[in-house]
Amino acid sequence: MKQLKLIPIICLTAVSSFSQGKLKDYENASKFMGYNLSKLYYNQYVSPNWIAGGSNFLYTMNTRKGKEYFLVNSKNKKQQNAFSQEELSVLFNERTGSTYKPYDLPLKDLSVTEKLQEFTFSIDTISWSYNPKTKDLHQKNKETVTVPNTQLSPDKTKRLIWKNHNLQMEDIAAHTVIDLTKDGSLSKGYGSLGDWYEVIDNSKKEEYTYSLEAYWSDDSKKIIVPIYNRSKTLYMNMLQWKPDEGLRPHLMSYERAMPGETDLTTVSYCIIDVLTGKITEVELPSLPEFLGTYVYWAGDSKKAYRVEYERGYTARRVIEIDPENGRTKLLLNERAKTSVDVAMEYFQPIPATNEFIWMSEQDGWNHLFLYDLISGEIKNTITLGKYVVRSVEWVDLPNRKIYFMACGKNENEDPYFKKFYVVNFDGSSLQELTPENADHAVAISPDHLYFVDNYSRIDQPNIASLKKMKDGSEQLHLAKGDISDLIALGWNAPESFHVKGRDGKTDIYGVIFRPSNFDPNKKYPIIDGTYSGPHNIRSPKTFRKGLMNDDVPLAQLGFIVMNIDGLGSAFRSKEFRSNSWKNLGDIGAPDHIIAIKEMAKKYPYMDTTRVGIYGHSAGGYDAVRALITHPEFYKVSVSSAGCHDLKIDKVWWPEHHMGLVGPHYDEQSNIVNASKIKGKLLLVHGDLDNNVNPVASLRLVAEMIKNNLDFDLLIVPGHDHYTLYNDKYFIRKRWDYFVENLMGEELPKEFHFK
Repeated sequence: MKQLKLIPIICLTAVSSFSQGKLKDYENASKFMGYNLSKLYYNQYVSPNWIAGGSNFLYTMNTRKGKEYFLVNSKNKKQQNAFSQEELSVLFNERTGSTYKPYDLPLKDLSVTEKLQEFTFSIDTISWSYNPKTKDLHQKNKETVTVPNTQLSPDKTKRLIWKNHNLQMEDIAAHTVIDLTKDGSLSKGYGSLGDWYEVIDNSKKEEYTYSLEAYWSDDSKKIIVPIYNRSKTLYMNMLQWKPDEGLRPHLMSYERAMPGETDLTTVSYCIIDVLTGKITEVELPSLPEFLGTYVYWAGDSKKAYRVEYERGYTARRVIEIDPENGRTKLLLNERAKTSVDVAMEYFQPIPATNEFIWMSEQDGWNHLFLYDLISGEIKNTITLGKYVVRSVEWVDLPNRKIYFMACGKNENEDPYFKKFYVVNFDGSSLQELTPENADHAVAISPDHLYFVDNYSRIDQPNIASLKKMKDGSEQLHLAKGDISDLIALGWNAPESFHVKGRDGKTDIYGVIFRPSNFDPNKKYPIIDGTYSGPHNIRSPKTFRKGLMNDDVPLAQLGFIVMNIDGLGSAFRSKEFRSNSWKNLGDIGAPDHIIAIKEMAKKYPYMDTTRVGIYGHSAGGYDAVRALITHPEFYKVSVSSAGCHDLKIDKVWWPEHHMGLVGPHYDEQSNIVNASKIKGKLLLVHGDLDNNVNPVASLRLVAEMIKNNLDFDLLIVPGHDHYTLYNDKYFIRKRWDYFVENLMGEELPKEFHFK
């Protein structure tokens, strides 16, 4: 056995008790990659394509036969094959000379007429029409291509057009186009919405592209347009080390403000009267565009509203806009000691009754409230209790009911499971419509009579059911996930668990992944798969997410892999989430360590002297931070795409969770504290990462060199933040790093995924 090089604390007798991390383990782990497991999981999910605004729908499903197309009549509680795929494949092959098999037909954009007689679909770039009854299959004429940077008016009589930072209006019936603005520029871009992740190649003298952002009133008479000022916009740069052509590296740039900076892209607003062309300035000061630009129109088009945030995100306001004169009024001013949650913004004006619905954590949990639209005063709490409203799915105005998703309502269930509820505006008659103990996702029919409910757990494959909106009663069982091939492969369901966190009272939840050849009589190193970003959780709750991830194949090498969502993460109380406020450097590690140790007491095969950690993005930051703050516990780390100093990240994310820049930024910087890093570390970054710029890892490298620290570095050319994550070479190197440094095994040379 190859001798361990770095960590004396590792017990070699425990390691030598059985062999792990060998070629056969790599080959087995390769079978458990997500793209392979997906092929063995049939009937995964029902995504309805509703027909003609009603409650009938089509859906596509990968079954044991192949790709099948189904038609559901909700009222009659009937499900059937949409058509004979055998007949269609014969007809299509005759027309085109193709050789498609019946259940390999790659139909896209499948739809059917309201009377369920004629289907349309596309294969490649060609559209087709098919009538199963008459056996008529013919190619359709090419439809008009959607013109980019345009918006159709709600009444479909006019089209707003963006061109070179100016706006034009087309009268569709008259085929005429007029200029609405003529003074547009980079510093006065009418509706010039930029993409924060768009990268241009300076060596090719590329220019940034912009998308049209504008907000039509429901009566199609007025438009509110944000005006972007990019006169002080700052940019981030990267080098494309391996360009598509030539030998010289290319300089790549993208718009990016960083925390604390004052040279920013700003936004103001104007109102355009479509009938007269009159432009009225909205009486709002210019604000940094990342503090909110969305405009909500009231249904009667008499007022509009904007939700804006303060820098540092401890306050947000609802501003009422008078579209006749541009005057504004402060309707609601919400302040908090810690951040208000941008991800949970929901505002709906109800002008008919002078009310609005607002989502807020003001009582300590994310809930819905009913306000007076005139005074801005609260009328009543709609939802109340120690649970979290996750989203509003539909507001039934005539019956004054709200249908919403929430988690944590039921005791003795995982508090992260999303469930579907309905409640009256006054908070009465709260009813759960999805009682099954699982995580639910719903899709409501356009006529609001039915919904499709997909629900699962990490140990229960997905079940799809058609249910009534009225009471949640099941009308039709649609599908259940088929996992018999997964079981035959040796797949083991991961295990959910919960323990008390660092405060001794709060339940902390997590998941354990074990190898398919698990033997409780052996000793296993532990790997903590981490992502402590306060806007999300790391532990999977659905079957699909528990099946297709990086943790499952990693476990097959001979590891116990764990996910833990500690204090400071999302979807619990405001107090729970606020643990990370100005404290992202905590990374939830105290709770992770407690959970790992507690589960090791329960399961003696878990070796807490050999613990590794890995993560991507915010998890990449965590993976290095763990070696700074808890090196006595974490011995080996693989950090990919980590932002190791939040001052060089995108402005809104750190300021949302860390507040305004202050000494605490440096206190929690991996770069500033690089001298404290202990243990074995592999840093990985893509050279074209336009989310977390590679400068984050390279500056950390510079500090580690300055402090004469050992580390390993992998820069992957041609990869951005997301493509790096799935790069097989990087995945293999991560496997290698843990096998070599937690197991002390000789590595399979240049293992190739199959």
